[in-house]
Amino acid sequence: MAIINTIKQKILELDQGTFQNLCDQILYSLGYSNFVSLGSQSGTQKTTPGTPDTYCINEDNKYVFVEYTTQQTGLCKKITDDIQKCLNSSETGIDSKDISEIIYFHTSSNLKPAVHKEFCEMCEEKSIVFNMWGIDRIANHLFSERRDLAKDYLQISYDTNQIFSIEDFIKQNDSSAFSAPLDNEFLYREDEIKKLDEVLEEYDVAVISGTAGTGKTRLAVEFAKNRSSEQGETLLCIRDNALPIYEELQMHLNHPGKYLLFVDDANQIAGLSHILQYLLKKENGIIVKIIITVRDYALNEVHKKIMEFARYGIIKVKPFDKEKIEEIIKVNLGIKNQHYLKRICFSFISRCVQVI
Repeated sequence: MAIINTIKQKILELDQGTFQNLCDQILYSLGYSNFVSLGSQSGTQKTTPGTPDTYCINEDNKYVFVEYTTQQTGLCKKITDDIQKCLNSSETGIDSKDISEIIYFHTSSNLKPAVHKEFCEMCEEKSIVFNMWGIDRIANHLFSERRDLAKDYLQISYDTNQIFSIEDFIKQNDSSAFSAPLDNEFLYREDEIKKLDEVLEEYDVAVISGTAGTGKTRLAVEFAKNRSSEQGETLLCIRDNALPIYEELQMHLNHPGKYLLFVDDANQIAGLSHILQYLLKKENGIIVKIIITVRDYALNEVHKKIMEFARYGIIKVKPFDKEKIEEIIKVNLGIKNQHYLKRICFSFISRCVQVI
């Protein structure tokens, strides 16, 4: 995967001090805390001699020793020497029986299994766990679990702002003066909600189709929020940003589980096929349901793409009648003056007709 190789390359460019700080953050996120960094100079990226480089005390009041190196040549000897120093009470002042684990971070991917076994056995003789983090493990952890650290320490951002949580999707939508707000009170559409439930019972894809301004997105958001909560699904909202989406999808759907994907204006998504291919990953434990909105004029185009992967059900959304539009305006805007209500309602209907 290209992004993993990029992460590895960026790690190799780090100086020793920055590499150590990055690894400390990884450990902190895994539950290790109260670090004492003997091998770093406070407030700088510089390292200082010391054994171990870092230590902390676990819940059993035992020591966890941590070593780091960016050294490439003579790495086996370097790791062996560092482990021996950690086990030497004259170096550390700590008896080996008080050490529970030695963690070793390095930037090589060339250590053979037999060598790793030797390191483990050195520690096992003293009833100590040896936990090694090579560059491959570090890179994959940053990619799958700690994208924020990859951004902060490696200046790698693989977020194209096309996949959102439901909260961020609503926030981004409502920040645009050209979009109808999605945080207003949801009214009517009970029949469409029921049909959506029925469609996703039978199919993995539900398509919401209608003309502009009929509330397709609002309907999808309301249904997706409720369904994902009830079904224990991870809800991801997707909107086109004219950028490739494949790697960002891999980033978000990299663990087995149940996912509900909401794809808004699907005909504008260049990578729609990449999204639909996740319907085929059930054997990997990735269970995906997809809700798609599309305007009527683009339905045939989207139909062809979906049918390459799965059958689907369709929900046709018709415009509200005048009375319902007036009630929605009254409830959400607090406008009760009949004259203003009729003018706003007329303006809204006229705009929809123009788009159609």
